[in-house]
Order: sequence, then C-alpha cells, then structure tokens
Amino acid sequence: IVAGGVALAGPFAVRSVFLVGALDAHLEGRWNDAVFRWSTYRELGGEPSLRTRQRWAEALIAIREYREAEALLIEGLREGANGKVRTSPEIVFTLGVCRYYAGRWAEAERTLRVVDTEQTRFLRDYLLGRLAEHRKDRAAAEALYEASLRADPSFFPPLYQLVRLSLEAGDRRGALRLIEESGRRMRSGDTAALAALKNAAADPMALPADHEFIILRIR
Repeated sequence: IVAGGVALAGPFAVRSVFLVGALDAHLEGRWNDAVFRWSTYRELGGEPSLRTRQRWAEALIAIREYREAEALLIEGLREGANGKVRTSPEIVFTLGVCRYYAGRWAEAERTLRVVDTEQTRFLRDYLLGRLAEHRKDRAAAEALYEASLRADPSFFPPLYQLVRLSLEAGDRRGALRLIEESGRRMRSGDTAALAALKNAAADPMALPADHEFIILRIR
C-alpha cells in the first residue's frame, strides 16, 4: 500500500517541483528557465490554471514569443455553463499585450479597450497611448500617457514618453517640469533611467529615442 502510494504521488511531486520552480524563475525574471519549467510541467501531465497561463505568457512575451503566448492563453479559455467563455481581466489584458507586440495594433486596441480594472488601468492606458502614437494622434497619446501616470504615479514609461513628446515639440521647459513633478515618485529601480532622461531634457542637442518598453507584469 505504501509503495503504491509513493508511486501515485511520484508524478504529482515531480510536477509540483517544476511548477514551483517556474514561478520562482518568473518572479526572478529568468524567463527562458520559467518557460522550460512550465513546458515540462505540462508535458508531465500538469494542467496549468488561468493564472499560471497568464504568468507563462508573460515569460513568453519577455523572450519575444508573442504568438506562442497568445496561443497558450486562448488554449486555456473554457466555455461556462451559460455558454460564455470563462476568463479574467488579466488574461484579456495579456492577450492585448501579445497582439500589441506582435504588431497587430487594431486587434490589440480592441482587446485592451474591453479591460478596465484598477490593477490593469495604468498599463492599459499606457499601451493605448502607444497605439495612438502609431496612428499619429499626438493629442490622444499625451492624454493616455497622462492617464497612465495618474493611475500609477510611480510608473516610468508614460513619464518617459511624455517628456520625449514635449522635447520633440520644442517644449524643453515643460519636459523639465514634468521630470521635476513626477520624478520624485518613481521607483528606486528607475533612478538611472530618470537621471539619463533629465540629462537629455537639459541638453539642447539631445532628444530621447522613441523607446519601446516591454510591459510584462500586472501587480
């Protein structure tokens, strides 16, 4: 009986090791390792939850496997008893992220616009701002970056883009004012990037690049 119990518990225990290891790798930003461990977990018969699929998709996005990330998320969708697909705002948001980085901007915008939660709003508005820039709608982009920064005053990417747009428009004083007002609220991990942005804003010959930040995690 004991031997039989060990044999039955064995596959579960092995799967659990890979599942826990994948989460650790994800939290530490070891994206390839996380993808390998989640793939192995599934190959061993594990069934990833919606939350696991969303984290797995984040790791795939980090290594630029956008279509694989989208396929993973769609594969996990299930039809409920009422005939509607069971999902979560986080899954829908991450689908929008996949489509954005894959360059399918119209699909990305449709997907992102159906998500509006406190946890995703600062990220969603930022990406919608990027999409507005792709459409050459500067006014809409600035408004969306401002909305993103209001939703999370410590989020660096919208500040960067707002400063860049101010400098492109020749408003160096406005760019420096933005940095002064918002810079103190940035996270410590963004200190070096903030300093570089401030130096660029103070230099009449400098202009920050149109940088594409990779958005991964939902807090």
